[in-house]
Amino acid sequence: MSSCGKKVRKLRLIYTPENGEKREFAFMPAKLMSAEAEAIEDAGGAAWESFEEFGQKFLRGNRRAYRAALWIMLRREQPTLRFADLSLRVDEIEVDFDAAETARLREQVLGDPDMDAEQRAHLLSILDPDADTSDPEVEAL
Repeated sequence: MSSCGKKVRKLRLIYTPENGEKREFAFMPAKLMSAEAEAIEDAGGAAWESFEEFGQKFLRGNRRAYRAALWIMLRREQPTLRFADLSLRVDEIEVDFDAAETARLREQVLGDPDMDAEQRAHLLSILDPDADTSDPEVEAL
């Protein structure tokens, strides 16, 4: 999965169903089987046409994209689980990058010459919600 040249190697999907136990999945987009990537493309409906577009939506915090990623992880244990049958509350799923991945993606966002300041600030706020995106270094790029 890439977006604006950024490749996400690994992240954590944290799923905490209301009446269930918290579960964490290591989601590695580049390691998905082709059938899984194609299933994600199909799950997009009108939201995305390709795995690349899924990646862009995912990095922008698109809830359907989060649900599709979780669905693929759950489907490995429950092969008959249909995407339409996975319904969850917004607070039941979180996405977390480890520190090294966050730092690597932050550098890529800061160095992307094709990204405008608004896009850059938005992506940085997703990568590190506590960071000050009004940093002069961010605005100067």
